[in-house]
Amino acid sequence: MALVGTVVVTGAGGFAGRHLVAHLRTLGVRVVGVHRSVVPPLNPPADASLSWARADVRDVASVSGILRQATPSAVAHLAGYAWTGRSVEEPREAVEQIVVGTLGVLEAVRRAAPGARVLLVGSADEYGAVPLSEQPLREERPLAPRTPYAAAKAAATALGLQYQRTHGIAVLPVRSFNHTGPGQRTGFVCPDLAAQVVTAEREGRGELRVGDPSVVRDFTDVRDVARAYAALLERGTPGEVLNVASGTGRTIGDVVQALVRLARVAVRVVEDPARARPRAWDCPALVGDATRLRERTGWRPEIPFERSLDDLLEEMRTRC
Repeated sequence: MALVGTVVVTGAGGFAGRHLVAHLRTLGVRVVGVHRSVVPPLNPPADASLSWARADVRDVASVSGILRQATPSAVAHLAGYAWTGRSVEEPREAVEQIVVGTLGVLEAVRRAAPGARVLLVGSADEYGAVPLSEQPLREERPLAPRTPYAAAKAAATALGLQYQRTHGIAVLPVRSFNHTGPGQRTGFVCPDLAAQVVTAEREGRGELRVGDPSVVRDFTDVRDVARAYAALLERGTPGEVLNVASGTGRTIGDVVQALVRLARVAVRVVEDPARARPRAWDCPALVGDATRLRERTGWRPEIPFERSLDDLLEEMRTRC
């Protein structure tokens, strides 16, 4: 089936949300972007194919009203808490935003748009700490979340599948591995490192301080992730959890060396243990197997990792 009609995107002002909105517009789909605060202008600017609505997804009445007016064929739920480590210190906020927010969207769909397909975005962190020798991770791997964020993501998926069984909502759950690219805010590893490079370029020299360079992550360009989400909205099988991943593991040290190559000045790399995540809750390695996603939709990542970093750096040079 082709995507037709209107797609409502929650969290549309966020990192992945903005890229999904842009991609859906290239497909000729009308988009209603939902965000809980004022949204800055997009590039390209809004036109008749894009409108905005403000709502907190935990407010069922507000989201229901948006859906009744939009009459969407699909809803992509990207809104919610995004901080894995911070959730250890603020578990209530993480659970409320992720679980109660997902409940708000599902209940609004049940009331106002029961025929819409609903994409629920989970996280690779749900798998927990798994030996690298047992990776890449497949979807049937038992979940072992180590943070409130990861546990809440697992609970949100379970809630979505319950709504499918009980109410017949077509739920499309995914577990997304790390993604990066232009527009990603600091607080995540790639933009944090890129910001240091940009600072060094402005000062003519500098250091690139890194926590644990041995940590392994699976990075996909956010624009490829947006294509995956759109492909799932179009061709995904309701009720089937799928990984969104490149299948390639890279150490943080690899990321650092790539950024050093892209830097316009000489940068000295310094290990800083204070920047390392506590091993009590961090996952030393997360690499995903996206075979099922490829088989179901034909999707595969297209943008090389070094281009993702180069585009992130170029955008950050104008932002910082």
